[in-house]
Amino acid sequence: MNKRKFLNIVVSLMVLTSLFFGSSNNATAMPMDPMDESKVPHYFGPYPNWANSPLTLPDAQVVITGNGSGATAEATVGANGAITGITVTSPGHNYSNAKADITGSGTGAMADVTIVKKGSVVAVAVNSPGSGYTAPTVTFSGNGGAAATAYGGVEQVFLANGGSGYTMPTVEFDLPDGPKGVQAKGHAEMGANGTITAVIVDSPGSGYSFAPGVAIHNGTLFDPITGATLARATTTLSIQSIELDAFGANYNQVPTVTISDPTGTGATATAVLDNGIISAITLKKPGSGYIVPGMRKFVDTLPGLGP
Repeated sequence: MNKRKFLNIVVSLMVLTSLFFGSSNNATAMPMDPMDESKVPHYFGPYPNWANSPLTLPDAQVVITGNGSGATAEATVGANGAITGITVTSPGHNYSNAKADITGSGTGAMADVTIVKKGSVVAVAVNSPGSGYTAPTVTFSGNGGAAATAYGGVEQVFLANGGSGYTMPTVEFDLPDGPKGVQAKGHAEMGANGTITAVIVDSPGSGYSFAPGVAIHNGTLFDPITGATLARATTTLSIQSIELDAFGANYNQVPTVTISDPTGTGATATAVLDNGIISAITLKKPGSGYIVPGMRKFVDTLPGLGP
């Protein structure tokens, strides 16, 4: 018997012994203290763990240099570690010359920087969230070309029909369409005959550019309970943030921000202008190799099962 087989047998016996005789300590399925569970291995739950780690990870950083300050950008890495695009995350200010270098584990990627010297909208601050919005749009006065998207959270849920026969109602909102959005949460109140009387918003979520759909299940989507006539409801938003899609250029004065909607009212916002911003970084050459090996998956055989 070689050393490897002997160790496998010993480990197998230890596992069987613990299963049959138990332990004096109470075991728990997951950490019970207030540690960050996203950094704790949780092999059978929802949290990331080492067994799920990717075999490769992107490794590309965009370094912007020039006579201004504050500009930042992120690179997107595709197949074979090639750069597929660069997104400006902060336009900075006071640039009259600048360049972007792509560093990391790869080579060969090149990009050009676009500088707008005067009058660009760099931010929009929401002054009042308003109410009742379902499909808000944002426009700027003047002809500078700035564009933006308004995002909100669920403000209210209006019942169109309370349904009947509910025994365990659960509420599910659509996912937000904003890239950093958070799904709204709520619960239903139930009256006689299992009729839904109200839907309460527990958390408005964020990142909704239009009012989301809402479903009132009996049971859950994955474990439904039959016998109910389902309720129907609609939602409205209040405006939380306005994200720029285009910075525009050559505004001589701060443009007026108008938030329009078929149903909502009351939201107001103010634009912020700056000069010498980096409005775009255009990829010239994608390069390659901008990836690094991730943590290797478990490849050892289980005790007693190997050769």
